[in-house]
Amino acid sequence: MTTHFGQSGRMEDLEEAILYHREALALCPRGHPGRSSSLNNLANAVFTRFEQSGNKDGLLDACKYLSEAITLLPTEHPSHATVGCQLALILLKLCDIVPKSVKSLNMTSEAFTLLKHAANHSFASAKALFQTAVAWARGAHRRKHQSTVHAYAESLGHFECCLVLAPTVESQQIFLADTGTVPKSLALDAAIEAGEFGTAVEFLEQGRAILWSKLRGYRHPLDELRAIDKRLADQFEALSSQLTCLTISSELTVSVSFEAKMRQHRTLDGFADFLQAVPFATLQKAAAEGPVIIVNISRYRSDAIILREVGDPVLVPLPETLPKVLNQLSSQFTKARASDGKDSARQILPILRSLWDNIASPVRAQLVALGVQDKSRIWWCPTSDLCALPLHAAGAYSPKVPKPDSLPDCYISSYTPTLSALIRARSGILPRTTDPNLLVIAQPDDTLPEVEEEDSRIRIMSTSLKGQRRITIRFSQVSKITPGHILHSTAI
Repeated sequence: MTTHFGQSGRMEDLEEAILYHREALALCPRGHPGRSSSLNNLANAVFTRFEQSGNKDGLLDACKYLSEAITLLPTEHPSHATVGCQLALILLKLCDIVPKSVKSLNMTSEAFTLLKHAANHSFASAKALFQTAVAWARGAHRRKHQSTVHAYAESLGHFECCLVLAPTVESQQIFLADTGTVPKSLALDAAIEAGEFGTAVEFLEQGRAILWSKLRGYRHPLDELRAIDKRLADQFEALSSQLTCLTISSELTVSVSFEAKMRQHRTLDGFADFLQAVPFATLQKAAAEGPVIIVNISRYRSDAIILREVGDPVLVPLPETLPKVLNQLSSQFTKARASDGKDSARQILPILRSLWDNIASPVRAQLVALGVQDKSRIWWCPTSDLCALPLHAAGAYSPKVPKPDSLPDCYISSYTPTLSALIRARSGILPRTTDPNLLVIAQPDDTLPEVEEEDSRIRIMSTSLKGQRRITIRFSQVSKITPGHILHSTAI
């Protein structure tokens, strides 16, 4: 009848369902193995009635039934986390509608304690843990609870675990469709609002890593493990599948084995952070050769975070309207790229100016304050629509603005999709055994009128470099480049 109510919306069906659930509970006296499940069903039904009528008595009844249900479940039972989460959310709902008092504060404290325990339950499935952690994070964020940042950290960790443990790409896509998007932006916002900028960097990196792993087929962490120890990876995958299917406490030995394998993986060289957020101390190594500027864009808030080799990250707040501005710039940039010649350049110039005013100029001011010298190399880690825009070329490009008035005049800009990618790229560099060659690709046409002059300057500079051999090729000859060539490109 509860299902029927969901389809018809008739309160008569819901009342009839509650009646049947009460009768079923009467058939399950204390000591009956099905009593906990029956209590849970009845609690869900009376909570649904509260949502329809707003009668507080429904909440109180649901709270009473779930409180008994959770005491009947063994702590190790997989359903303990789900019932605990339901009880916690009902307690928080009660706190929202009753006058503030010592009792309501105690209920709030009890609710978040239940959520914390449920999100860290050793015997629940990864998906149940993720859903509980998200509920915890949203409830804590809404109430500005001190556990907010911790809750978001748990939700991101469980989200990544769910993706990695799914047996196929199809099942991963189904999981994403069913659960929606993990609140990465809210997680970042919460960390920034709490002044925990290092944690904010960890959150953003974890979210970006999930995105790029998704583009590569989601399986990256497990594939890396399989390359090191295939037997261990296969055992881990098999145990994770069994854990997802746990329904009764007699199978709890699988969970114990799963946790043991997880600890074993993290003892392997390079796997200390397996299925965990990479700690800030590790991520900070990305700034070993120059500052890394992470630009986070979301509808909640937008910021640039400057990462240096030493010291805390530095926050640069950006305009609240930035998401809307970048959406418009992306459309303009697409149209400009489809245009030809001078018309394209004319359309791109306002885009570069807007990027300078809204992002590059505030970041530039902070870099100067931090003592970063002009012509230094910097790395950009953009997000959202900014990934498709030429941030490296941002500038005022106006005679009315004092020089330098553009990023190309100030710094040598590079990009990285994630901090981990930059760290891995540097760690994989082989020692140089021969002098490098210099490859210049010139494409002189009407859109790049200064290419010939730049080519001549590079020719003069390259002759002064000992051991350098210069090669100049035209755009039509690009297909002849061999893998052994080294290409350094500068976009203007």
